[in-house]
Amino acid sequence: MLLERQLASLSRIRSLGAKYQTRNIITYLHSGSRIQGLKRDPKTYLVNPHGLSYTEVDGKANATDSKFFNDINKKLNLENLNISIPNNILLQCLTHKSFAHGTKPYNEKLNLLGSQFLKFRASVFSIRSNTEQNINLRALGTPFNRSLVSKDTLSTYIKSIGLEKYIFWKKRDSNSIIPIDTDQQIDTFNGEATVLSTILNSIIGAILITNGEQKTIEFINTLLPSSTTSSKKSPSLTTPSLIDITNDMFNNTAQNEKQV
Repeated sequence: MLLERQLASLSRIRSLGAKYQTRNIITYLHSGSRIQGLKRDPKTYLVNPHGLSYTEVDGKANATDSKFFNDINKKLNLENLNISIPNNILLQCLTHKSFAHGTKPYNEKLNLLGSQFLKFRASVFSIRSNTEQNINLRALGTPFNRSLVSKDTLSTYIKSIGLEKYIFWKKRDSNSIIPIDTDQQIDTFNGEATVLSTILNSIIGAILITNGEQKTIEFINTLLPSSTTSSKKSPSLTTPSLIDITNDMFNNTAQNEKQV
């Protein structure tokens, strides 16, 4: 009798287990453009516009031989200036708030810090240039002075050193009803210049925090060549300075006005 009761109890337990057994739920991960109500596959949104995977880069942040971070250091000429930025901070500098819905460390605060310091140093550069009296306060607030640190100038510099392919950000939906015809209109629609300009500002902010004011000034001096600049030039002999880029912008504007 005891054995029969035990077997009966075991049978009831098994039947209850089968009744309340947890179901295996299969989740569909959608690829492509966002569709409301569907969960997106992380592999599709954790990549930058050039197909670079954030997960792979982040996984190598602690490696000393990572090609990604070595390339960044070379393009920014950091090693030649004896400037060292931890890889995780460097990755944060290259990550815009628009990427991955803002769930990854992004560069907003570093951008704010770096932009203020760059504006200050650009102003110092301007008042000490093109004058025999060492100080030219009239240079402050001029269109040229403002253009030195404009988003168009900074984004052009980022492109000139080939850094745009390493930046993590999200473009706007390409299926927009707004008519877009030219590459320039596409870049404007996506806010590319604004995004790219935050990168250089963020790098400056990161150098200021991790290496101090003097090293940051040395780095900026490679962007704004002057008579007081050291022999350590910008990353490449063919890389234009912010001065060169601004001059080109003003020259192009003048030529366009003449044609009109």
